[in-house]
Amino acid sequence: MNYQIERNPALQFSNATSDAMRKLGFSKQGLMYQSVWDITDNLMSYLKYDGDELTLPENLVIWRSLWEELESNTKIGDDHFANINQEGSKRGRSYGSEFFTPALHSDIMCNVAVDSLMCLSKKLQKDERLKILEPSCGTGAILMRFIKAAYHKCPELLPRMDFIVNDLNRSSTDAVSMNFMLQQLVGVPLTDLTIHNGDALKLLPMYEGQIHCVIGNPPFHKVSSNNYPAGMTLPCFYNKPLEYLYANGGLKIDSPTFKDVDGKKLSKLKYNSTVPLDIAITEMSIRLLKPLGICSLVIPDGILANSKSKAFRQGLIDGAHNDSPINLLSNMSLPSTTFLHSETSVKTSILTISKNVAVDSVMMAVIEDLGWDSRTKALREDDITKGNIDKLLSELKKTYAHCVQKTLCDETLLTTSGLDNRYLEATKPVLLTASVPVFESGRCKPAELININPHQDNIDLAMSVNSI
Repeated sequence: MNYQIERNPALQFSNATSDAMRKLGFSKQGLMYQSVWDITDNLMSYLKYDGDELTLPENLVIWRSLWEELESNTKIGDDHFANINQEGSKRGRSYGSEFFTPALHSDIMCNVAVDSLMCLSKKLQKDERLKILEPSCGTGAILMRFIKAAYHKCPELLPRMDFIVNDLNRSSTDAVSMNFMLQQLVGVPLTDLTIHNGDALKLLPMYEGQIHCVIGNPPFHKVSSNNYPAGMTLPCFYNKPLEYLYANGGLKIDSPTFKDVDGKKLSKLKYNSTVPLDIAITEMSIRLLKPLGICSLVIPDGILANSKSKAFRQGLIDGAHNDSPINLLSNMSLPSTTFLHSETSVKTSILTISKNVAVDSVMMAVIEDLGWDSRTKALREDDITKGNIDKLLSELKKTYAHCVQKTLCDETLLTTSGLDNRYLEATKPVLLTASVPVFESGRCKPAELININPHQDNIDLAMSVNSI
């Protein structure tokens, strides 16, 4: 990697806004706001003011000073607003599933995404725009770390990137907009940011098949299916998700799941009463990808293990979309300490998925020590200092590159990839068997490749995860 992952527990969220407000005497003026809404609303009022600075209304003067402080203290990759919500009550955050992803874990996820995007960009026309989407962006913590990773690894690609974000909360998207502006002001060559406010499942399907990279940490709660019209195209909406996939061409024809469903009398499909947003957004994100695109999401471990989510796991292994196979590339299980800053010990993983690539194996990793302990005290030694994370990311980068190379040698996959046929003659087959070594470590077992046929001997994805 070209820059150090931020493992200091005290630096996971920027304190620049809180520090500037104290410096400017906000509390003495009765302006010590506790919510991002108040802060972003007032800052946006200042930024939208189009009059002469000499006639700036008195109530906006202090907000100009705050903006100037943020300009002076912005570093590449900073999200200046998550920490304000982070200081709020646990009850207030959990209402909207606002548990913000620490910089450390965002760095790992975004390194995976940027490395893959760098590889993919070499196979595309040089003038093709690269679309990066975050479906539930919050205040932009993950997006800012993606920008930082890209700035250090491939700054020449940043002007080609079009960023698309969505969140239900307008104050959150205002925060993303300001974070983006501040990154531009410190010299990051960013161009386009498209903002959507609303329900991702209703707004974002317009990008189906257009996105090169999806990143994010979707909400971990359920919503009523009554909020959605009939005919939603995500299998998790239905009481028989595998039958829905079968009926709509969503299974690989040669897969065990297709064969299990084929020939059976299909049930009448109906909506479930509730829809798990983590699964729904993951399913939608896959459908938004272009062929060979990459999706890297933080998900709760429950959907990799519980029986209710088995159909989702089968869809990851045996699913297809618009004639393109869905491909699980890796699963990295994170420590239970990941979200302690948000006062929760929920167990999570980083799931990396692609589409229309030739995959023979999937990388499974269990990461036990990262950054801090159960009291959020800095660890003297962890899987970063031991070099295990660097090895993991390096091998995953190689694996994706091999998968892409092998795809370009497969005439069927090449046809559905949308890439120029010149690659068919210019590439040579790559064998993936045993391409990644197993690293010896009692703490992190990051790079063991296992066969992704989950049906052999009745092994499913959850059991594969637990077997490591």
